Amino acid sequence: MELTRDQKKAIHTLESHLMIVAGPGSGKTRVLTEKAAYLINHGIPPKDILLTTFTVKAAEEMRKRIAQLTKADIGEMFIGTLHSLADHLMKEYGETGYRILGNYERYFYIRKHLSHVFSHIKKGDPAAFLMGFYDTLSENYIVGERFERWRDEIAERVGEEVVDSYLEYQEKLEEDKYIDYSLLQVRAYQLLERTPYKKEYVMVDEFQDINPIQWKIIKRLGKWFVVVGDKNQSIYGFRGANPNIFERFEEEFPDALKIYLRKNFRSKQEIVDNLNRFLEWAGRKEMELEGVRGKGGIVGIVHKETWLEEIDWIVEAIKKAKRYTSHYSDI
Repeated sequence: MELTRDQKKAIHTLESHLMIVAGPGSGKTRVLTEKAAYLINHGIPPKDILLTTFTVKAAEEMRKRIAQLTKADIGEMFIGTLHSLADHLMKEYGETGYRILGNYERYFYIRKHLSHVFSHIKKGDPAAFLMGFYDTLSENYIVGERFERWRDEIAERVGEEVVDSYLEYQEKLEEDKYIDYSLLQVRAYQLLERTPYKKEYVMVDEFQDINPIQWKIIKRLGKWFVVVGDKNQSIYGFRGANPNIFERFEEEFPDALKIYLRKNFRSKQEIVDNLNRFLEWAGRKEMELEGVRGKGGIVGIVHKETWLEEIDWIVEAIKKAKRYTSHYSDI
């Protein structure tokens, strides 16, 4: 399919910060991969381009597509998740000898070593609460002097024992040579503060879902930034992501070129029209989305009393829809 005018502009613009507001189904992955290939084909060495996304699968797919679009060897180009980027930076600086605790292991690690704090947590699962609490502090870079500055105010909300357990948790991890994903990013940023590590172009997929520590890392990495996303598609608020990151980007890079990808290649016109109306009603409409697949279908609204009833309905709806198509990706 031929590229749209806006897609071409995003791909072919050089030596400029870019903020690409990509509506759903607007071909943002194609834009990112073709832009990376365009940069390489116009003299930027692959090792000077860094591309981050949110899943390993997406990163692998992007690497495959870029390799198909250029004859250059892209083995030295970093394409990966933000967590793997932090791990990569640590190893680049010679920081090894740690093991990353996945969430499942981490849950039981906290249950084993910090159970004495549980009595100070009044409701819910104490280990899960502590995991979320520690992540909130790490991902907002509430560490070191910033932690001491905010300690009393945070203690008023959760109690001194819970606040102080954050330091105890870090000390125990250090002792056992473990690290969690949030602290991995904190350490990577602290290394970047001391030692420059610059790429010519840093490209960020799903920009609406990055959290404050990730933004701190990204800003340290590049000469030119290309960020792609849509604040209306943010799904990681529980991890500290704030879709207002787009406004912050514009404040910090006022000369950035802003490009809207309005055309939806995925959905029929009825779905696109209803989404436009909903976003306008919610006061979140930044652009008018345009469908390119023509009309066909009926949009309905289903209301359920509980989220479990909602899930059951969705599962049954998918089963019914699958009878009329060969691939779940068509649903």
